[in-house]
Amino acid sequence: MGHFGLKLDSLLRQKYPLVQTIASCGAVASWFFSGQKTKCGYFHKNIDGKAQKGKEKSTPKIKSALEKLSPELIVIALGANYTYRSDTYAIEDMRNLLNFTEKYSRNCYWIGPPHTRKIPERLPRLYRLIKSAIKGRCQLFESHLVTKYPDKGSDGIHYWGTEGKKEAYKWANKAFDFVSNSDNKAK
Repeated sequence: MGHFGLKLDSLLRQKYPLVQTIASCGAVASWFFSGQKTKCGYFHKNIDGKAQKGKEKSTPKIKSALEKLSPELIVIALGANYTYRSDTYAIEDMRNLLNFTEKYSRNCYWIGPPHTRKIPERLPRLYRLIKSAIKGRCQLFESHLVTKYPDKGSDGIHYWGTEGKKEAYKWANKAFDFVSNSDNKAK
């Protein structure tokens, strides 16, 4: 979502011939199966480049999105919204997503949550959960190692505003490099 998601979508479309992006603010993996409605923003862009964005909309179901493609790779940017979910729920939810996406492609990249100014102490737990859920099934990009949330402004979590946008663009470029290069080690 936000500046990061828009920039990453743009970068992926420059390299890969067919890209489809579905993003829902506040989402966890199960939303992409249930169609849970987001109330804080969405961005959907199909393989033809037709985009929809706004504040409220049902999350597109991943089955519909993937049935239209035979993806070479799948990029999942998810994890921060498990902050207030149990460990068991988070791991199972992420594994369910991978169980489904692996039917379409085993070439998977997981982009973890970035650094935040507000409650940064949650990140070690979130990364532990992600690593437990994906165990060798996806290559993990640890966004928190390449981001630094601005000291002032915004809400302390989302990369908004002038400084947040700059940092989100740097983050998207580094995530794109990770996905598109053969040496996929976050630097």
